[in-house]
Amino acid sequence: MKEGSVTVFLGLCLSMIMSLFFSMTEVTRYFALTQESKSLFYSATQSAFGEYNRPLWENYGILAIDTDYCKACKGDGVCDAVRYYLSDGYQAKNIIQEASVDFLKLNTEDVSKDSCIYLTDEAGAALIKEAARCMESELASSVISEIQKNCENISEDSKNEVDLSTILENASESLDQTQVEQPPEENEEDSSDEGKPKQKTPEGNDDAKNLIQATREFIATGVLAQVISVDSISETVYTTPSPVSERPLNTGDGSPGSVNAFERALFQYYLTQHFSNYTNHAHEGGMSYELEYILCGKKTDRENLAGTVERLLAIREVENLISLHQDPNKVAEAKALAATATAVCLHPELEEIVSYGIMIAWAYLESVLDVRLLLSGGKVSFIKTPGEWTSQLAALPTYFNTSVKANECASGINYEQYLLGLFTVERQEKLTYRSMDLMEETLHQIEHYENVCMDHMLVETCFYGDLKGNSLFLNFVPLYESDGSGYDFSYERTVSYL
Repeated sequence: MKEGSVTVFLGLCLSMIMSLFFSMTEVTRYFALTQESKSLFYSATQSAFGEYNRPLWENYGILAIDTDYCKACKGDGVCDAVRYYLSDGYQAKNIIQEASVDFLKLNTEDVSKDSCIYLTDEAGAALIKEAARCMESELASSVISEIQKNCENISEDSKNEVDLSTILENASESLDQTQVEQPPEENEEDSSDEGKPKQKTPEGNDDAKNLIQATREFIATGVLAQVISVDSISETVYTTPSPVSERPLNTGDGSPGSVNAFERALFQYYLTQHFSNYTNHAHEGGMSYELEYILCGKKTDRENLAGTVERLLAIREVENLISLHQDPNKVAEAKALAATATAVCLHPELEEIVSYGIMIAWAYLESVLDVRLLLSGGKVSFIKTPGEWTSQLAALPTYFNTSVKANECASGINYEQYLLGLFTVERQEKLTYRSMDLMEETLHQIEHYENVCMDHMLVETCFYGDLKGNSLFLNFVPLYESDGSGYDFSYERTVSYL
């Protein structure tokens, strides 16, 4: 047998070769760790945002993640979720699974977030943007333009308020002045009143005075009693003790950006599609008149419906007055009645006031008929043509019956479309916060979601993550002395539903 030996030179060569081999292997492993850590952080943040609030999405089409998981977690729930997805169980494994060897093992050092945006931030701008995107995919541009046009018309009319009570009162007082004193008869030598003048109210002004007075008494009954049977009104009460629109809100440090007119118009249409109203009960539970709540913000369905009807009557009063003034026949009819009432009493100077009072009463009663039609699901035109006009001056008191409605207008708009116009003149935060009041109340009625808070619904944030990997093959390099620091990988990534 031959004897073998390893020379010093050969030993040095083998050492250098092994050092080069393990160094190159570690370099390869380092680049693999870099790709693994980046992919892992991306996957973990994406998975965390995949835990969006399902009832909010299913009921309202809004994506957001509850940062405190319905009060179930004590710390930052979203960052905890990212840490969970970064844990060992979710990291890629080496093919040698049997030996439990993971050549790409990473440890999570820290996870934090910044630039957070919540649904309630900046008057609910994030909610508007999500809702607008939801509606934009469903509506054609021509439909959107029509919605914007209708909203602008109603918005303009809502600014032109008519002080109905004051005008009717002035007209009634003017008619009272037409009560003239009739002097005693010359041939009468004796009078039971001992020379006192007799008061006489000419019959000519009775029709005008009765009309105006009846209208004033009708208005005094309350708006709901004028348009519907009060027995059919929902008595539901808003139950959440501290709604979004009234409590101090949690805020983020990011910015969702400004809301443009197009997004606002789409959001208003979104409200009509996802919330119930008097003519359309969209879902069970919660308030019955949700759109009316968004508009008025009262705690009961009755109060919200009354406030909405008042606004509709005010708008229709303006539009019907315009219709009256554009119809010469109706103007002449009102003036003729006023002239008869004032001329016969020798007070022609009051004709204009009485005439205007008559037209106000006429327009108001026509408005009541319009609102009754809207609440029954019908359509009413902005400015009526003579053929679309319903009421007749000589028979106005007969329209006090709530079963009498205006004639259907084929080219008109319905109740929901009028509400769209009323939303246009409301401030952004009122619409968004009140709609989130209703969302929150609906979620509270679902098991396990009783503690949901809309101001903790995150829609965008920037995650920061620090991962650490240890060196492995360098330990086999003879001349390498490890300091135990390993490799540090830091990443940041913005995740958003917007």
